[in-house]
Amino acid sequence: MKKLALIALLSSMVITITYPVVEVVSAYGYRNQVDGKELKAGYILQNGKKVAAVERTNTDGSLDNSFGTNGLVTTKIATQSYATRIHPQADGKIFVEGWASFAEDPLNAEDRFVFKARYNPNGTLDTTYAKNGIFLEREEVKL
Repeated sequence: MKKLALIALLSSMVITITYPVVEVVSAYGYRNQVDGKELKAGYILQNGKKVAAVERTNTDGSLDNSFGTNGLVTTKIATQSYATRIHPQADGKIFVEGWASFAEDPLNAEDRFVFKARYNPNGTLDTTYAKNGIFLEREEVKL
């Protein structure tokens, strides 16, 4: 059985939580909502490619089944993408920021984008924000 390992970096401490699922998620950003539920932003590997992911857990640490699919939402923004920041809003919506690349090599500086996405409280994209819930802008590279 493959496992999903969620890794959160807290200062110099690394916490790993394992759930029985298919792929691996690495979390870069985390926040608590007003109701105490925890949000984590990062990526999940699908066919060897990074796909932006958001996970929500209940106050007891269990996955929140009212969010996405079994507490996890993935959004394919480009060939590779990962979420780095997460901001719960007062209205229950969730704002996420991250990086995306249409190149096979996500470190290709000439093809790197910043994305911003907004999700509804149930994990669906908020289509009233930007273009179908996602704003994408080419990153300026300064040499």
